[in-house]
Amino acid sequence: MKKVKWAILIIISILIIFVLGVLFYIFVGENADTKATKKEVEGMTNAILQEIASKLDDDNLMADSNENSTDKDITSQGIEMSEKDDKGGIAQKQGPNITAKEKQILSIYDAAFYELQASANGIVDGLLTGIKSDYTVLKDNNEASLDKVMMLGASYSKRANALESQVDSSVNTILSKMETDMTSQGISSDKIKAYKQAYEAEYEIQKETRRNAVTNKAQEFM
Repeated sequence: MKKVKWAILIIISILIIFVLGVLFYIFVGENADTKATKKEVEGMTNAILQEIASKLDDDNLMADSNENSTDKDITSQGIEMSEKDDKGGIAQKQGPNITAKEKQILSIYDAAFYELQASANGIVDGLLTGIKSDYTVLKDNNEASLDKVMMLGASYSKRANALESQVDSSVNTILSKMETDMTSQGISSDKIKAYKQAYEAEYEIQKETRRNAVTNKAQEFM
């Protein structure tokens, strides 16, 4: 009886050590894949910031005296918005008190956040394709043991966590620039705060969608 208890304790201890090892692998340190993900997000963020700066040239911003300008007038100033942006962006969700200048700046940032979202979703799609491919290889080689499947999941979870963390940082960087740009244009701090909160709320929805996509794909292998 004592031998059975000792055997059970040993098995439980091994499982605990294994799980702790997987958790440590997921949440601690960086590897080549997470560094590559971080570098990719940093690169696209810098490109987005440069694009914002080029569109926010003072000579291209409307004066508030043109508050009654139409959306067509705003588009003609060089702001490139997709049909999806035009219908669902923060600029289009504001009330009648928004000025033409505010709407123009928000339209620029709508395009920026749409680009960031599309890029992040593209990376997630790549991760999901990769984990499916790697899992298929394990199955085809009859190597889909519990430990290898868990390590595979841990590897992609770590990369997904790295992506989320870096995109969080990118969002904060872009919002900080938006605050600076709006302040320089004389927009009130209360309005700026409201606009930032609107973008943050939209981003949380996007982030949850990406998390669910990764979780649902992982559950397919359980």
